[in-house]
Amino acid sequence: MSSNTIQMSLTPRIPSSGIQRVQKRSSDYSDVRKYTDYLIQGISKPFALQSLLKMNCSIHVFVSCQTEEVLHRMYTNISELQELVERLKEKLATLRKQETYRLENYEKPMDHTKSVHVSSQKEAIEMYKKQQEEKNQMEFNKLFSDALEATRRTSVELKSKKVDYSKYKITKRTKKPSTSSTSSNSSSNSSSPNGSVF
Repeated sequence: MSSNTIQMSLTPRIPSSGIQRVQKRSSDYSDVRKYTDYLIQGISKPFALQSLLKMNCSIHVFVSCQTEEVLHRMYTNISELQELVERLKEKLATLRKQETYRLENYEKPMDHTKSVHVSSQKEAIEMYKKQQEEKNQMEFNKLFSDALEATRRTSVELKSKKVDYSKYKITKRTKKPSTSSTSSNSSSNSSSPNGSVF
């Protein structure tokens, strides 16, 4: 009997065949950071370079992970990985060009008298962020004004409704004589044997 108990405790109660593991999708930043660290530490260099080539993300992710600087510093003179390094450098250059082109085409001067000229990528990024903030603020203001109008409409509707009291019957309440004073006298009379109150 004890061997059956031990054997039952060793087997899992829930069959594992029905359980599927769900892998977490890591962010682009964490992936680029991981593969850049592989390059810095010298772990699986071809795999890390190929993985970085397959990544489809913004140039800002590569810049924040300092991938391009690692390539220039550590992998410019390595002949066995030169093809992958050059392809990755080309990819980063095209991503940078695409980003600046996108920012330049997105930029539209608010006033025609003032034409804004972007001299560097940092200024373009700051300008893009500023325009995005303005756009978000305008959307927020519109949503807020719509919400205020909706609450005004409901408050006007509530004020305009009046209750019709004609369907209710109004009756006066009648007072009933209180029995509490007579019951207290009778209880005090019954408590004394002579019927006298102390």
